[in-house]
Amino acid sequence: LNLGPGFKNPTDEEQYLNLSTNYLFQGTSYVFNLDDFYDDANLYKVYTGAKFQTEAFNGTSLEWSGTINNDTITPVNNTETQYGASSGYYPATYTFDDQPVGTSGTDIDFVHGIGTGYSPEIIEDYGDHDKVMEVNTVYSISGQKIGFNRDNFGLTTSNVGTIEFWFELTSGSDLYFRLKHNPRIVQLIMYPTYTKITTGAGDTDHYYTTSGLRHYKIDYDCPNNLTSVWIEDVLVIDNEATISDVSATYLDRWYFEHTQSSTFYMDAIGSSLYPEYTPSEHHAGTYSFTNEAVGTSGADIDFITSVQANGYAEIIASYGRHKKVLKLTSTAATGIWHYISANPTSGTIEMYYRSVAGLGAFRLRDEGGHILVYLLSYVDGHYSFGYGNGIGGTTYFHYEGATSAFPHIKITFDTATDKYSGWIDGVLVVDNENFATDHDAVYVDRTRWYFNAGGIEIYVDAYGESLDPYYTIGDNLLPSTGNLYPNNINMIKGSYDYTDNMKANDASYTTFTSTHTDGYIYETPSQWDDFTFTKGTGGIIGELETIDANYSNIKSVGFLSGSGVWSATFSPDADVETEWTFDPTPHWSRIDEDPDNLDSFEVAEIATSGLYERYDFEDHAIGSGIITKVKVRVQSIVAGSGVPLINLYFDGEYKGWKNLLSGDYTYTWDSGILGDQTDVNNLQVRFKSSCIGMVKFNGIRAIEVSVYEEDVVYDLDVQVDFGVDDVDL
Repeated sequence: LNLGPGFKNPTDEEQYLNLSTNYLFQGTSYVFNLDDFYDDANLYKVYTGAKFQTEAFNGTSLEWSGTINNDTITPVNNTETQYGASSGYYPATYTFDDQPVGTSGTDIDFVHGIGTGYSPEIIEDYGDHDKVMEVNTVYSISGQKIGFNRDNFGLTTSNVGTIEFWFELTSGSDLYFRLKHNPRIVQLIMYPTYTKITTGAGDTDHYYTTSGLRHYKIDYDCPNNLTSVWIEDVLVIDNEATISDVSATYLDRWYFEHTQSSTFYMDAIGSSLYPEYTPSEHHAGTYSFTNEAVGTSGADIDFITSVQANGYAEIIASYGRHKKVLKLTSTAATGIWHYISANPTSGTIEMYYRSVAGLGAFRLRDEGGHILVYLLSYVDGHYSFGYGNGIGGTTYFHYEGATSAFPHIKITFDTATDKYSGWIDGVLVVDNENFATDHDAVYVDRTRWYFNAGGIEIYVDAYGESLDPYYTIGDNLLPSTGNLYPNNINMIKGSYDYTDNMKANDASYTTFTSTHTDGYIYETPSQWDDFTFTKGTGGIIGELETIDANYSNIKSVGFLSGSGVWSATFSPDADVETEWTFDPTPHWSRIDEDPDNLDSFEVAEIATSGLYERYDFEDHAIGSGIITKVKVRVQSIVAGSGVPLINLYFDGEYKGWKNLLSGDYTYTWDSGILGDQTDVNNLQVRFKSSCIGMVKFNGIRAIEVSVYEEDVVYDLDVQVDFGVDDVDL
């Protein structure tokens, strides 16, 4: 903490209290919710402006407002920039991103059964989708189908729900897609250029013109025999009677049936019945380079259209906190291009962009190659926007306020007005200025990174365009998911404690403790002291009163401390899946006893492989740390040659199957585990039967779970500058 200028260095306790009493000054105001500064998968750096203690920050509306200390506060918007790994995959129940390219047939998790003539295979990409299922069919026998996994979608019990997927038929016609029990519920007949949907006892046909890989969404209501269908977000069928116009008990299968040889593609299949998926999570990502192999170069990079001589483009493993980043370099003057095929007349472009060697230049060009936007990046972190000066020239505005090491850039443009605006790290730098040289453009055609010499080095990540129908501006910022909740970041008044504690006072009186130990408070403008904050206690020596002051941004970095404790064990208290049928339900009550004190009850399957048991567990209160490990102790009996499996559901995903062994064993998941109280409350354990051999017996006798809670510590830098009028100081 640097309070300067003008204070003696060092200042002891008595001097500090006198100064606090006689010279009132503004302290920096900030409160942390330590539990929320850590995300599931990665560490994130959070930048936010420090505020005066007479202002209140509303964590819900993300605005400064209200009245504190009888002072009326003028609202001031607060912007946060957060960094995390981005994904080019389309999130859904089945995205195929974990299936190796070349996986085929029923080895594809999603494929349940294959009739004569079907050849499904996972391919590298199709269009702008990565990891797509390609199905080639050769028609020889009528009635042949390719059916899809039902169990993981809950279709064996579902009577109301939603299914969605991406699909394109490129050859053949009259490919039937059906959702069915008995009778049929939904029927779509696919053609390369349109889709026919039949409803109402088969006597009403609806046609919708389609082309390319498009998004389908289907709602079904079996008891009321109703269905709705969307194609590319257009409502084609609105709550009409199902094809059979007869109510069904539930939906239990879905498949394609061909009437001639064909080729089609599917991706990102989702069901509302799947516990980890919400319909309409489908969205194309940015060019985040996540799915490009490290070392991919030149025009082999999907994003790059062309690289001129003396230029080089390569995907590298990481830059700063970003993974899979585009590195651009030059050996002489050159350019690297990305063409925008949609020919937009208006829109938004955003990315992370920084030059670390030489003067890098990003340019937006029109259909004739004219430069509309200049954005120069300097090695010191400064930027210059170039825009029209009203008389056919270009004015450059130099900006030195970027708050991050890898700034987020956002540019909006409109060729109807021939103007653009530019933001850096959320700050509006250029506000509706003319295109460079006051040029009159028709549409935007391309982006170019220009190198005026050799030795220039530029980094780019998470490029996104509003003109991409599957991308929403803002998607390349870390979303508010997992354990990172921006609405929990609030501001309150603070005070400094000479005993090396920083205390932030709110209703819960949270305390942050420093590692500083030398007994003095250093307060000159030139010397900094680093404080590592953890949860602790400390006494208040002097309250700092309030007057105006200048302040810097707070920079905080959270990281795991490396130490923690295992919790007490807790037991199952509810059934989620009960497919092992040897014993009566409820199953959880037969296996919730102490594994060291077994009773005579168990849950078993003695005949069929591939059946699931899954249990919820009783709520267990944890502290303020992060859960980094989970262990599950199971007393089980496995007989025969089968290999049953056990899996942990935690933090919104399954953490990986492990072989279930016969006897008393503890299974530990310690990779990719980062969670909080909500994740502990939602924890589940799942089993999969494998009954093979002369003796077929999979049995569970007892289960208990324990979680490992690790402390999180934070580094914080703050600077507050305030004036002291007394010339003797």
